[in-house]
Amino acid sequence: MPQMSPLPWVSLLMVVLGLTMMYMILVYFSVSKSLNSKNIKVNKLSYSWKW
Repeated sequence: MPQMSPLPWVSLLMVVLGLTMMYMILVYFSVSKSLNSKNIKVNKLSYSWKW
């Protein structure tokens, strides 16, 4: 079995890591947006309860 050069494997690993990082960042932003909207709703509910 001939020795494979590690360059294609490294580039493939970097591409996979980059895609997973982009996916995690997108999921994190969507979750933070939903959490912010929930927090705003909770704040409105607490204000209505206070008054």
